[in-house]
Amino acid sequence: MSGNQPGLRAYPVRSEPPRGCFLHTIAGDEAFPVLMRGETVAIDPLQREPEHGELYLVDQRICQATVDEIGAWRLLPYHRPKDPAQARLWAVAGLERPTSIGPLHAHEVASKVQGKVVYIVTMMRERRRSNLRAC
Repeated sequence: MSGNQPGLRAYPVRSEPPRGCFLHTIAGDEAFPVLMRGETVAIDPLQREPEHGELYLVDQRICQATVDEIGAWRLLPYHRPKDPAQARLWAVAGLERPTSIGPLHAHEVASKVQGKVVYIVTMMRERRRSNLRAC
């Protein structure tokens, strides 16, 4: 977790993806400020059971798994209004509110996610092009 912004986490940075993981390049702002547009992350397809607050790849976008007090899970973009005041600011600014998937049972979440974000991967540009396949 970041000491400057509560709730933020720092992902380890590696030059190579872990064995068994595949790569995904962040295309939008759905995980801002944790993951930035253009960054490449390693996704572990074996880690699909939801953990509260963790990031997962779902339908080619990064979502955060959250669970409420009654055990209902949701998959939401990380970059979203976090409270009603932020939601009002987004509405005034004309920003689109992201949609969530859920409520779901934990096993339903596991069936929807493609894997958990485990690392940020930095590679030379020419290696990145050749690594678009599963690692």
